[in-house]
Amino acid sequence: MTCFRFPSVASEFEGAARSGPISRLLRHRAVAIGVPLATGPVDWLAGASMMMREDVIRIVGGFDETFFLYFEETDLCRRAAEAGWPTHFVKESRVEHIGSVSTGMKTWKRVPGYWFDSRWHYFRKSGGTSRAVLATLAHVAGGLILRARRLVQPKIPGGPPHFLRDLVGHALLSLFGKRSVSRR
Repeated sequence: MTCFRFPSVASEFEGAARSGPISRLLRHRAVAIGVPLATGPVDWLAGASMMMREDVIRIVGGFDETFFLYFEETDLCRRAAEAGWPTHFVKESRVEHIGSVSTGMKTWKRVPGYWFDSRWHYFRKSGGTSRAVLATLAHVAGGLILRARRLVQPKIPGGPPHFLRDLVGHALLSLFGKRSVSRR
C-alpha cells in the first residue's frame, strides 16, 4: 500500500509539472512516497488500509461526508495529526486493495466533477479559500510547464483531457458559490 504526504501548494506544482529539476527540488513535497522500508509515521494512507482507535474517531470525528470520494482519508488523517494522533504505516500488515475499481479512475476519459469538488473542499478546509486558490494556481503553473515540455518532447504523457480547463472552471464556480455538476 502506498503512503503519502499531505497535499500542499508545492506538491500541486510539482505533481503537475513532472519535470526533473522541479521534482528534484520539491522531492520532499511530492504527495506519493511509495512503500516505506520499515514501520513508521506517514502523513496518510489509503482508507482501505486504515485501522483507527475509537478515541481518534470520538475526538476528531469520522469521515467528513462532504467528500463523495477522494481526499476523505487525507482529511481524516490531517485532522487526527492536528489533534496529536500520528498515522503509522505498518510494514508487516497486508491489505489487498484493487485501486480505482469503484470509480474506474484508470479509464476516465475526463476527471469527474466530484473529484474536483473533493480536491477544492480539502484545500479550503485545510487552509481556507486562499489556499485552495493558491493550490489551483500552482497546479495550473505546473501544468503549463508540462505542456511546454511536451512541445519539445511529445512522448511525455500528458494529463487527462481538458484537466486544466476543468480545474480552473471548477475553481471559478467554487469561488463564486456555484457547485460543479458531476460529469460521470
